[in-house]
Amino acid sequence: MDLRDLVEAAGHSARAVQMLNISGNFGGIPARMVRGSIDLFLELRELNLYRSVLGDVQGPLLPVEALDRLIHLEELDISHSTV
Repeated sequence: MDLRDLVEAAGHSARAVQMLNISGNFGGIPARMVRGSIDLFLELRELNLYRSVLGDVQGPLLPVEALDRLIHLEELDISHSTV
């Protein structure tokens, strides 16, 4: 399951998610999955990926274009991620 699966399972209401905390996820989340899914959460106010992102991606983990669309984002933690 990836973040896109979460959005599809929750239907349209997933776009209204305001807080996403996946910190300390023991299995880790592939960096490519974060990069490819983050712009689906348009109402995010808080995103916590502390110690949960693994792997490599070409370019930044969170592209500027995606961050620009997250106009409500107030808190972001991607520290201690292995990218």
